[in-house]
Amino acid sequence: MPTLRERYCEKHQCTKEQFARQVFWKCLYPHARLVAPFIIPFSYDFFAADRSLINSVADALTMKRVREDVRDYFWDSENRGWLRQSLNIRISGQRVKNLCKEYLPEGETPIPFPPHAHDPKSRTVKD
Repeated sequence: MPTLRERYCEKHQCTKEQFARQVFWKCLYPHARLVAPFIIPFSYDFFAADRSLINSVADALTMKRVREDVRDYFWDSENRGWLRQSLNIRISGQRVKNLCKEYLPEGETPIPFPPHAHDPKSRTVKD
């Protein structure tokens, strides 16, 4: 099953590196897009939590995983500070989820297992 990154890159004809950059700019709050170009050259680590979330959801196979990653993002110790929390100079968790909904199924992925040796349906009975 393809990951979010694979599906996105196929649709938009972009590289893996372009994926992260494009998702970052699409998921920033609109007012943060105005400020981010001034922050990045002086404090590249300011957006470390955002890059971490994007890298994490890039490998997601379902929306369940994306929701878990977004929840973890809000508890990330790097996602603190007045600019990030009060002024929302960061990516939007809701924008991340909305973007991912376009590419990923909702539920969990089935895990394929071979039949168990003790499963009566997988045995043949000899007389």
